[in-house]
Amino acid sequence: MQLTKAHTDSDSTVRATASRRFALAVYLIVFGAALLMGLPSIKGTFLSGDDIQLVRDHVYVNRPSLDHAVKLFTIIHRDLYQPVALLSLSLDFYITKTLGLQSIEEGAPPGAWVFHLTNVLIHGANAVLVVMLLRRWTQKQTATFIAGLLFAIHPLNVETVAWLNGRMMLLSTFFLLATLIVMEDWRSRSHWWKIPIVLALVALCMMSKVRVCLPALLVVTPMMVRQWPTRRWWLVWGAVTLTTALFAWVNIRSSSSMIARGDESLQGSRVARTTLAIGWYWSHAVYPAGLSPSHPAPETIAWSEPKVLASALALVAVALIVLRSSRRTRIGWIGMCWFLAAIAVTLPIIPSRNLLVAERYTYLANIGLFFIIASGIAVLLHRQQGKAKTAIVHMPAILLGGALLLTSWKVSLYYRSDLARIDRVSSLYPDYPGLLVRYGWAYFQEERYDAAIAKADAALTRHGPKIANEAYQLLSVCWFRKGDFERALSSIDDAIRADPNEGLAYSRRGMILAASGKTNEAIRDYEKFAQLLPNHNPGLLKLAELYRQTGQESRATSVYSQVLTNNPFDVVALLGIADVEIARKEYAKALARLEEMLTWMPDNVPALVNAGLCLSFLGKTDEAKARYEQAISLDPHEPVAVANLAGLLIAENNRPKAAYVLDLYLERAPTDRDMLDAACNNRIAIADYVAAANLLVRAMRVDGEAPDLCCRYAYVSCLAGQWEMVEDQLNRLANSGMKDPFCLIAECSLSLKDGKSVEAIALADRLREGGDLEKPYVYDALIKILEQRSSIAPEEPWPYYILCSACLATNQRDAAILAAEEFKRRCGDTSFIEKIDALLSE
Repeated sequence: MQLTKAHTDSDSTVRATASRRFALAVYLIVFGAALLMGLPSIKGTFLSGDDIQLVRDHVYVNRPSLDHAVKLFTIIHRDLYQPVALLSLSLDFYITKTLGLQSIEEGAPPGAWVFHLTNVLIHGANAVLVVMLLRRWTQKQTATFIAGLLFAIHPLNVETVAWLNGRMMLLSTFFLLATLIVMEDWRSRSHWWKIPIVLALVALCMMSKVRVCLPALLVVTPMMVRQWPTRRWWLVWGAVTLTTALFAWVNIRSSSSMIARGDESLQGSRVARTTLAIGWYWSHAVYPAGLSPSHPAPETIAWSEPKVLASALALVAVALIVLRSSRRTRIGWIGMCWFLAAIAVTLPIIPSRNLLVAERYTYLANIGLFFIIASGIAVLLHRQQGKAKTAIVHMPAILLGGALLLTSWKVSLYYRSDLARIDRVSSLYPDYPGLLVRYGWAYFQEERYDAAIAKADAALTRHGPKIANEAYQLLSVCWFRKGDFERALSSIDDAIRADPNEGLAYSRRGMILAASGKTNEAIRDYEKFAQLLPNHNPGLLKLAELYRQTGQESRATSVYSQVLTNNPFDVVALLGIADVEIARKEYAKALARLEEMLTWMPDNVPALVNAGLCLSFLGKTDEAKARYEQAISLDPHEPVAVANLAGLLIAENNRPKAAYVLDLYLERAPTDRDMLDAACNNRIAIADYVAAANLLVRAMRVDGEAPDLCCRYAYVSCLAGQWEMVEDQLNRLANSGMKDPFCLIAECSLSLKDGKSVEAIALADRLREGGDLEKPYVYDALIKILEQRSSIAPEEPWPYYILCSACLATNQRDAAILAAEEFKRRCGDTSFIEKIDALLSE
């Protein structure tokens, strides 16, 4: 029976549709598996090291803006150029801030889950790209699916996903895989517009993390499909190679010192080291036990070591697997080439640092390992088909997948915190010198000082001189935090004796001496530290602080300058120099420094406040108010900004707005005495006595009717004419025995109201004799009461008598004479006229 063309086209369409549906199902399964693998890591946080310095505390990363995004492309990030990865982390900060999560100044924010979720999503996308790439290479759907699934769930990939700094590896792998796929599409379809896409993907890959293996991996595709590339393909390949070489050169220059240190520390046969490393990776791909956030590198490795021989045998076993599987698929051979090309730059034979193995550096190379394993599993499954039912054949593979997923979840727990990380390392390498001390530091970070002390003591007992300096330093800071300065000082002295050239020990000794009040001795230790570690900014900042405490502003400025040489974005140093310049009245110079800082850190409240202060001294009142308002919008509880803004508004006689600013602050801190006084005085100045009283009532509710508040409330009640409240407060205060100046003024006011002039004068005399009237705020409060009484009873003489006494107490003789004349004009009592004359003659 012959088929018509219509039937043939229909069958082809059906097969194509079924193939697309199958591929979509595979993509969804692999993506879901990758998400499932990364699920536990979402509960992680920022780990010490790169997560803190390159992510959480990087000013261009943690304060997302268009300007900062541009600047990320203009600087080296410690020792590498990776702006795209940092830009993605900056986007995570934007998301956390948009969601209103905790700011980074308050520690590791709850929004850390956003960063981890992004890592997981990128990993899922990478798993899908692995499947897409293999589908272009081979029709072996089983091997393709297994390789993608292994990449999605294998424990070797956990570190890259769970460690936030793995973002660099995740993104560079994403762009590299996308480059291979687009390049293959262009090779088969020759659409010219895909060429710029390829070059853009290459640049994005290299700006995430340099992948010098990319040109080699591009050649894998022609090898797989057995089609020699055209001349145009090789021209594009050359452009990709040049781009890769350019970015590699930039990174090699920036990290040359690190590479040199790694090269110098390698001892023994590098080939033996490399064999051991490759064997470790391949054996752990098959049996992923013993994974860890770090693996201490052995000092020397020789061919005679059993582990090296075992690794060599593992290499032979892998070669046999590849050879066996090559009869059905070339995926195994391609996987081996892929792995060796991708891992080469991190192997000891071509060292980038002193590492034997590290899971995070194999994320891309693992694809090759999974190709090899997938090809072997596919061959086994094929051989068993027909001998048993399909469910029985696939059951071991399903169980294996479940075991790998459970192992990945367990490995994710190692990255939940610094303590969990070092706990895992110590469990694997309990006898390695230095790990016990690192364990102790992890306890110290969690403020578990007794546990940290126990680890330091154990390290000294087990390893002695090898780790003495660091162990004694750990003991010292633990005793310091526990408040035992004597033991802290004794321990740090032991640390210095163990290694007199270790700079941090002098810094910590200076810290202890400074806390003990021995400032000059502390300075000497910090100066010694600065000589040994001139690039360690935290200690330098402490030295600058001590210089300022002892009035050595020039030396402090010099140290701040050194800090800024080390890190031009050190906020503490910039603010410190500005403070010194303000103290020297160099307002224009300080303002220029602060304004430049605000261009890249516009939300820094201290910089805004100090800029406002400089503008105010320079007579630029409107600009000063704007800066204070910015500071308050960011931190409504910033007292200096509130007080200074209110002061400027009052100076402009804009007291209603000043009242609003002060009252808004007091809603959050109703008992802040300085701000409460300012707000009450401002309300009193505009005769809004009831509002002033209400502020005091609210403060008294919070502070349990504190006596000083009751005194102030009694005084304000006098101004408001609420005499019952005055009497009630004075009765309460009589039992407390407190005689605050405001209490005496309130009693004086009440006595004047009740016609008890002798008592009123006696109370005023107590203010004068106690020296209270020399305080401007007490004098002003008394004058306010006297003015109020004179407005109510203009012919009453006693306010003028008290005014005369107050003016004499504050050396205002001319005003006292005028007050005496007014008193004499109103008073007919000759005995009091004689008394006031006696006052004037003193």
